[in-house]
This record gives sequence, structure tokens and C-alpha cells, in this order.
Amino acid sequence: MKILLCLLLSLNLIGCSTIKPIAESPETFAVCKTVDIATTAAIISGGGHELNPIAKVLLTHNYIPLIAASVLIYWALKKYNEPTATTVANAVTCGVAAHNLVILL
Repeated sequence: MKILLCLLLSLNLIGCSTIKPIAESPETFAVCKTVDIATTAAIISGGGHELNPIAKVLLTHNYIPLIAASVLIYWALKKYNEPTATTVANAVTCGVAAHNLVILL
């Protein structure tokens, strides 16, 4: 929890003019999704389980379907370049990645 709090407080240091491009960037989605998948794998290998029902179906056999779906979402975010949709996708994905990190720490 301390690490998450420090991360959130450090965002104040970079200012709002820098946060908007990060929030609207498909690359932010890619980074957070990578952290999400890596931390999900670590949690599952440690005996945990996936809470997201869609991801749970995609993880039935291995991580390839989940990775493929993530790449497809990234592609759509890049292609359609809709800032609001990208910001929402980033908020959700980065939130899940942060949650997973808290569980692991």
C-alpha cells in the first residue's frame, strides 16, 4: 500500500500538463497491460485465481488468448485514436495492474 501511495503522490510532481498525454496514450495501455499480465501470472502461479470472468475464459489453457486480446485492444486504441476511450482503458488496466502489485507486495 505504501508503494501505491508513493506512486500516486509522485504523479503530482509531473503536473497535469504531462498526465494528459500519458492518460491518452495507447502506449500507456501497453505498459499497464504488460504489468497486469505479468502480475496475474505471478499471482496464479502462487495459488491465486483470476477474478475477471472474461480474462478467466481467455486463460483457460494458456496466456496466448489473453495476450492476443490485449494486442487487439492496443491496435484499436491506436487505429481509432479516441482520447476518452484510451483514457478509460488506461485507467482500468493501470488500476488492475496496481491492484495486482499490491497483492504481490
